[in-house]
Amino acid sequence: MTEKEERLRKENIRKKFGKHIRKLRQDRKISAVELASSSNMEKSHFSRLENGGTMPTLYTLIKISEALEIPFDQLLKEFKI
Repeated sequence: MTEKEERLRKENIRKKFGKHIRKLRQDRKISAVELASSSNMEKSHFSRLENGGTMPTLYTLIKISEALEIPFDQLLKEFKI
């Protein structure tokens, strides 16, 4: 895989994961501000995550799963690349 292909693949994964988090949040009728706050994130950082601009750390993923009240493994299991 070329560097460009790798970069595009990472970007695609970030965007899909952001959409995945947004769908889980919206399904539970939680605002972005509420989920960001519950996950100890700045709203702007959380917005970048949902828009595919950044990939969360493991700790952040755990905090998001706790805020969404779903098991951590379910958060990842439901994500399709």
